[in-house]
Amino acid sequence: IECRSSLSFRDIGARLQNISPTHPGTCDWFFETSVFQKWYDHIEHNNRLLWIKGNPGTGKSTLMKHILEYCQNENDYAIVSYFFNARGAELEKTPLGMLRSLLFQLLEHEPSLYDQPLLLIIDALDECSDGDVKKVAEFLQHLSTDATNAGTTLKICLSSRHYPFIRFRRYQELVLEKEKQHDEDINNYISSNLIKRDEAIEKALRNKSSGIFMWVVLVITMLNKAYDEGKMEAMKQKLTETPAELEEVFEMLLNRNNPDKDETILILQWVLFAKRLLTPEEIYFGLIAGTNRQALGKWDPLQITPDIIRRRIISTSRGLIEIRKDRKETVQFIHESVNDFLVRNGRLQKLDPGLMQDPIAKSQDRLKNCCMSYLMMESLELSNNGEIESFFSSLEFVSRFSSIESASGVSSFDSPSKVSSLEFAPRGYSLEYTSGFPFLNYASTYVFDHAEEATLVSQTELLRTQTGDKDVIATVLEKGAKINARGPMGTALSDAAYRGEIEILEMFLEKGADINARGIRGTALMAAAESGHKEIIVEMLLEKGAKINARGIWGTALAAAADNGRIKIAEMLLEKGAKINARGFRGSPLQRAAFRGNKEMVEMLLNKGAKINVWGGLYGNALHAAAYKGEMDIANLLLEKGANINARGLKGNPLQGAAIRGKKEMVEMLLDKGAKVNARGGFYGNALQGAVAVGDREIVRMLLDKGA
Repeated sequence: IECRSSLSFRDIGARLQNISPTHPGTCDWFFETSVFQKWYDHIEHNNRLLWIKGNPGTGKSTLMKHILEYCQNENDYAIVSYFFNARGAELEKTPLGMLRSLLFQLLEHEPSLYDQPLLLIIDALDECSDGDVKKVAEFLQHLSTDATNAGTTLKICLSSRHYPFIRFRRYQELVLEKEKQHDEDINNYISSNLIKRDEAIEKALRNKSSGIFMWVVLVITMLNKAYDEGKMEAMKQKLTETPAELEEVFEMLLNRNNPDKDETILILQWVLFAKRLLTPEEIYFGLIAGTNRQALGKWDPLQITPDIIRRRIISTSRGLIEIRKDRKETVQFIHESVNDFLVRNGRLQKLDPGLMQDPIAKSQDRLKNCCMSYLMMESLELSNNGEIESFFSSLEFVSRFSSIESASGVSSFDSPSKVSSLEFAPRGYSLEYTSGFPFLNYASTYVFDHAEEATLVSQTELLRTQTGDKDVIATVLEKGAKINARGPMGTALSDAAYRGEIEILEMFLEKGADINARGIRGTALMAAAESGHKEIIVEMLLEKGAKINARGIWGTALAAAADNGRIKIAEMLLEKGAKINARGFRGSPLQRAAFRGNKEMVEMLLNKGAKINVWGGLYGNALHAAAYKGEMDIANLLLEKGANINARGLKGNPLQGAAIRGKKEMVEMLLDKGAKVNARGGFYGNALQGAVAVGDREIVRMLLDKGA
């Protein structure tokens, strides 16, 4: 069982599940063809490979799913299948993913099942890379030959486009768009789905479709829309103007009568370049962040309903993006041919000429800016502990162990067979369903990834990278470099502040640099407080109008100083009016100092009036941050000053934080000081579950002894 489970991976069957079922009355003809019957019924012993070919959008995957369901109902074979998915994660489109899936399926069956002949179904072989296509083809050829030599019955059915070119020695072939019955399926679909029956329109649809089912679906959608709008006279005209080629239909949909073209381009960029599949809510707020950031705020599902989000996605994408369901809903192109259309022959930059120089880098830069806008919105406050607790307490607990001995020697914990929602956001904060900010997890996790890939070599980038060379910078400015343009790490002013370049900083300010412009490091003041090179820079920026309490991703300038141990700068900022309890994603300045183990900074902040139990960030309060890092002296100091020992944060309470980090001395101290051993919250549920998940047997026994 463990061996089989190790072969599984996330979305192992997602592509098959998301393929549309056949339209009623279609595709059944395939099972009456001589090609299928000879292949299926062992008549052609030397031709055990059936190859279904077709142009993009003909409906190959729908037919392959229908074939799989038919063969499963017939129950003449032991059947395994794999449906490649070029729009999925890495394993969904590689030979390794195929092999893991096939073995996973084979190990599911009882050994006696293998007395039956074996049938292997492989869909969308062309959705591998070109090199991998040939490797899989060679593997299938060798597999077929070896089965024949061993006297074993193995039937293989695969589908692909006509390219890339691959070769098999012996096979039977069916070209979908050349089959008369396939044309009849299209006629059937037209008759059933065209709202206004019109013989001339139906005939024109049949003649122009060229066997491309996807073309028919898109065009009928356009015609039905015209009918719903009462534009009967426009239906024939629209059909006449619609090109016969599928890619030309894509181009027409994206360009013609599109008042929201900028938003359309952005949603295409998100689906093309997002670091993982996005949920409908994520992409909706990713769009708002890039097109109307003033409208950003906490999500109210009663106002912005799932149906509104769905309609916005379909409308903005002009019907080329859809919502698919597996374990959760994700947003994807309706067909791989849409992806091909956009990335080939400069189509994306034709939609937006501003992308001409480097469409990928500029797209990444735009997505980075969307993430930044979302993270910077004023209404983003991570302060509702109740919502977070209600989410974390419902998470399925996932253990790395099949069982672990309790103090009595009885096996107490069983590992679930599947990984649950932990997999959805392995690097983020898991906040998207708790605080009303669905895009927060993605934005905070991947903003740096998008920034790193937005590496445009330009005068603006030269301006940032040459900080320190006054002559070079002066020359670049004279040639028209935009002084407030943002590179991956922010503006040139912020970079000069971080490096401690006083003269260049002054020159930038004289040339009109925006002193409060924000980048990944925040403002120039935050960058100077973070680096701590020269206190005079902080003072100068404040005198020039820097906003002392401006927020960046990680908080204010005071939080940056506390995080990096810049005690003199922190004291200066407090004297100038910095808010001592201001919160960011990493919590308050006190939390950052506690996390870093800087007792001197902690004492100074407490003496200056920092609230010891102010909530925010990952850890809930400063005590949790200290417990998580195992900072005993700071934890004791905070408890003496009145810290709440059971305060909860995104990672649970202080006891849970210490437990998952293996801080045995801290766990013992907290329990002695009155920490509730069974308090719930955080990612794992409670301290015991956290200790089990990380495999710390000693802490598990310690907690059990205390009544967990």
